[in-house]
Amino acid sequence: LTLRESQRPPSPPPLRLHEWGVEHVLRWVATTPLPVEVAQVLQDNQINGPVLESLTEQDLSDMGIDKFGWRRQLLLSRKDLAWTLEE
Repeated sequence: LTLRESQRPPSPPPLRLHEWGVEHVLRWVATTPLPVEVAQVLQDNQINGPVLESLTEQDLSDMGIDKFGWRRQLLLSRKDLAWTLEE
C-alpha cells in the first residue's frame, strides 16, 4: 500500500450481507451499541457476512458472549442492518 492508498477512507460495504467480509462486519458492529468486547469475539471467530446472517443466540453463547443483553442486542442490530440493506 502506498501512503495515499492507506489514507483513503474504507470503501463502503457491499449491499448484500452475504458478500461482507470480516472487516465489513467489524466496521458495522462498531456502529452499534455493542461494546468492543463483542467486536473482539466476532473478529476472533472470523465472522463474515454469511456467518453473521446465520448466527443464533446459542452460537453467540458458544462463542463466549455470555451476557444475554449483548447477544440480544447483536441480533436486534443485525435485524436492523438487514432492513437497512433491503432499502
